[in-house]
Amino acid sequence: MSKRKTTEERKEEIFEATLEIIYEEGKENLTIRNIAERVGLSEAAIYRHFENKKDILIQLTERVFQKDQQENKEKDSQELPELLESTIKSNFSNLEKNPHLAAFLFHEDLFAEHPELREKFQEYREEKMQEIIEMVKEAQEKGEVSEAVDPQTFSEIFIGSIYMTILEWRKKEFSYSLKDKAENLAKELSKILEK
Repeated sequence: MSKRKTTEERKEEIFEATLEIIYEEGKENLTIRNIAERVGLSEAAIYRHFENKKDILIQLTERVFQKDQQENKEKDSQELPELLESTIKSNFSNLEKNPHLAAFLFHEDLFAEHPELREKFQEYREEKMQEIIEMVKEAQEKGEVSEAVDPQTFSEIFIGSIYMTILEWRKKEFSYSLKDKAENLAKELSKILEK
């Protein structure tokens, strides 16, 4: 007799099915019925865990950002160049483990249909940019980073370069290792900070 799955395990399966459908079939085929079929549950079972499709998407978004924030807390003791490199490697590693997530993170049609998702992504991006700004300022105060570097501009370059690298990887159907790009990207970004 198989062990009954916990609520968290079920939710994880539903999130995974959601990501697969968005990537493989597009947002127009993302229905509670299709999610239920993919997971092997009834539609009623899905509704025991989520109010509706929008609730699944919002909770999925929150879970992605929550995991990222937990990982970042473990990096507090690193110097700025190492911290930036480990941030890139961590993001790329997570996406390589779940490439369908890239389709979700950059799905403009989904954001147009659910403005709440766009708002969450914008809040998260602004939060990440502010973190980078604060890290650069702190490193400048310690004399580790050139005073000529504008923290705001650097944060935009940093976030933008990660975004573009992931977008290119997705366009090329995840055909190469994203982790291989991390070290080189971090090295080039660190050059901007050099004194």
